[in-house]
Amino acid sequence: MDWAVPRLLSGLCWSCFGWLDNRTETARCPRCCRFGRVDGDGLCRPCVIAVREEIQAGFEAVFPAATQLHLYVPGLGLRSAWNLPRPRGAADPYLGPRKARQLVDDPRICPAVVRGQQTLFPVRRRFERSDALRISARTWPEEPILQVLAEQRAATKGLSASWSNMVMRLVRCALAIRDAEGEAVVAPEMLDQVRLPLKAAAAEILAQAGMLRPRMAPSPAPWPVRSCADCGCWGITKARCRGCAEWRQKPGRYPPGKCPRCRRDGLPLHADEDLCRACLAYVRESGLETTKQSFSQLAFAGPLAHQLKRRPGELGFVVHNQSGPLMRARARAREAAARESGTAKSAPVAPGQTTLFSMPRKWPRDQILDRAELAVQAQELLHEFTADYPQVWVTDKHSVPGSATVVLHTLLARLGPHTPIPERDVRSLADTVAAGPAATRRVISFLSEHALLEPDELPETPGQLLADVRRPAMPRVRDLDQERRERHDARALSAQITRLPEPMADQLHAWVRVMRGHGRYQHPPADFRRIRRYLYVASPALTSWARAGQDLRQITADHVQVELARHQGNVARGLLSVLRSIFRALKQERVIFHNPTAGMRLPAGTHLPLPLSSDRLAGALDRLDGPAARLIVGLVAIHAVRAVEVARLDLADADLSRRTLAVHRGEHIHVVYLDDLSTHLVADWLRERRLRWPQATNSHLLITSQSYRHPASPQLSYCALQAAFDQIGLLPRQVWADRILYEAQQSADPVHLVHLFGIHPGVAVKYVQTAHPDKALPPIR
Repeated sequence: MDWAVPRLLSGLCWSCFGWLDNRTETARCPRCCRFGRVDGDGLCRPCVIAVREEIQAGFEAVFPAATQLHLYVPGLGLRSAWNLPRPRGAADPYLGPRKARQLVDDPRICPAVVRGQQTLFPVRRRFERSDALRISARTWPEEPILQVLAEQRAATKGLSASWSNMVMRLVRCALAIRDAEGEAVVAPEMLDQVRLPLKAAAAEILAQAGMLRPRMAPSPAPWPVRSCADCGCWGITKARCRGCAEWRQKPGRYPPGKCPRCRRDGLPLHADEDLCRACLAYVRESGLETTKQSFSQLAFAGPLAHQLKRRPGELGFVVHNQSGPLMRARARAREAAARESGTAKSAPVAPGQTTLFSMPRKWPRDQILDRAELAVQAQELLHEFTADYPQVWVTDKHSVPGSATVVLHTLLARLGPHTPIPERDVRSLADTVAAGPAATRRVISFLSEHALLEPDELPETPGQLLADVRRPAMPRVRDLDQERRERHDARALSAQITRLPEPMADQLHAWVRVMRGHGRYQHPPADFRRIRRYLYVASPALTSWARAGQDLRQITADHVQVELARHQGNVARGLLSVLRSIFRALKQERVIFHNPTAGMRLPAGTHLPLPLSSDRLAGALDRLDGPAARLIVGLVAIHAVRAVEVARLDLADADLSRRTLAVHRGEHIHVVYLDDLSTHLVADWLRERRLRWPQATNSHLLITSQSYRHPASPQLSYCALQAAFDQIGLLPRQVWADRILYEAQQSADPVHLVHLFGIHPGVAVKYVQTAHPDKALPPIR
């Protein structure tokens, strides 16, 4: 009945549409006498709204009566058709005018005592909302001040007046408890006795008024600790522990019934053992002879509770000869009998068998053949894979070598050692047996070494194209990820160049050949990822020239200046660098006759290094956890070794007998002479490295638990380096620059900086001029 409201195609507003959707009873409304959908009181939606407004206005509802037409005003919303108000415990709604609540003061609620009187027996009260209403007429001299503070806080936080009323209700209860205790101020323990919300806000207001003393007893637990309703384990805060809750959620697998052992009814029972979870766990740990007993040992919740599956040695657990393993053996016997009765199982691939349709395999749990017999060739491969690991590691399926052995054993038993195994099948099986990425990489690298791997193609991921191109580590074995990435980048680069018209595409192919080191002159080859990044930067300019019908022979310096004018700062300088690389390569190959970027320069801003305050560096090594983090930060902060160079260090680079450290910088080696502190840092890390990973095969100085036996022997990742500096709140670049700047302030000699840190002379001059601007020399012309 609202006018000017947006309507649906059915002619109803959204509110009436929801009313019809949620109400199924159709009857005559006793107020407007119309047939329609009614609520539990027998009223339609317009009459419910009208009756509520009449009650709020102080009038008594009349039946029958006319319904006033409502006007919909945009921005004010529609009226809500809530249920009519009912007195507590009444079945019929109250249709009379709203009565004002009378203020009362019950003297039996927290009667005041003489202030300072000692309490003989402390009483812990439980103040409810109903108790607060029974002292609504009680007053205190401090109440006006607290009321003003509550209103000011509500106005500051943008809260309504109801918030201040709720806080003052809690404050009034606390004041009543204070008077009953004979105290002068309110204690935080008194607020804990009130079962009302906003205790923290009430405590802040009382503290602001100087009426709150410090807490003398610990605060009560937010959730009471109880026992599980099903298994009885103690130490949880919910009705049931996690295991019993999962059993309750699966009535099809664990049907409810009466446990024949503990004789409790309504518990979920195991389908095979016909026992509840508490009795089943107790029988599996105590033995089958406890099946005839009706009691169970009381246990704590969590890892100390009776477990349906516990590994030997955990919490001193010793496997009983008639406990869980025997019952699981009986279950395996039943499964084997079921499989022999008619369940078909896939057979291993025969030697020489070809694949009709190549598709990803799914590995269910019953196809994990970690104990199956292998052929002679497969057994030799498995023995070669496990030869470098201790037998204890191989038998432990939760370790990296153990899980990798399970994956390789299943692959050889299922697919055989005769044909290459798809990489997607290796990763799918690794996910089934919960093998980590380290175990998966070891299996993939081992199969690749023996020509038994069919590698997958690399999918394109966002953000990889503009990622920084870092110097790759020299792998000890073939890096499959790098090869797959190279193939993917080569195809993507060729496809991107092919989309350009001729002869520009042929000219760019010639540039790619030069970048790959196959030009007229010998150059160090660049990887396809770097070439793709260069082409990505130059793609807008190349596309603009191609649309104008021009190739790279027709480009002049004016065309380059027009493209550079569209960008600013580092973007323009990066574009000029890429275009200079393209035109230089084409002129070298005699594809063009003139380099339009020759002699072209762009202004670049000079960023002066900034020193760090002494309080940020003081005690930095003491705030680091672990010798690896202290070594990384120490080499950067003491000897100005770059963080990426620290990650590339090998074990052979550290010579503690001569107290030197060899830092490789291209074809040049910079020798760092270690002081006493640096020598101790290196020695501490080598000792830690030998204790944690005595069988490490990675020759890098800094290794982790993921890379110490990695087949490719990768260097330390940048995230691991950054984690060390995150502990002191600094960046590696800031620490490196501060060390060089401090030395420049002390010596003012760029030659000394070059010999000490092995940096470029131009960088050394820049730091000296920053440290001593009064000694800066004019540029040499």
